[in-house]
Amino acid sequence: MEGAVLQDVQSSLRDCTGKVESVSVAQVAVGGDEEIVDVAVTTHEGGQLLVRASEKGYRLVEYAVNGAAVRLDREEDAQFESLHTLLSHHSKSYREGFAGELGDALGALAALQCRRSS
Repeated sequence: MEGAVLQDVQSSLRDCTGKVESVSVAQVAVGGDEEIVDVAVTTHEGGQLLVRASEKGYRLVEYAVNGAAVRLDREEDAQFESLHTLLSHHSKSYREGFAGELGDALGALAALQCRRSS
């Protein structure tokens, strides 16, 4: 049976479609009560991120641009409550893609409201 962290990650992966070049589960580890899911992300800018998800949240553990990788695997590094929040912080194209989708949804809602009030 899938754990809560993996379920959250899988839901987040669907939300990322189109806003990043690629995103996938790289590794799942379960030890004792702790579930850890590593997620590999390639942004439209070409950044390669390794994100670690746990009950504590999402944390960037490695970032590579042009083949040069920086390992950030320290427990005290910033934790984000969702993959969306982490990607919004680290990828301008992700933020722009999300903003575009949000704008489209709000435009569709406004059009629907106009039709209903006519």
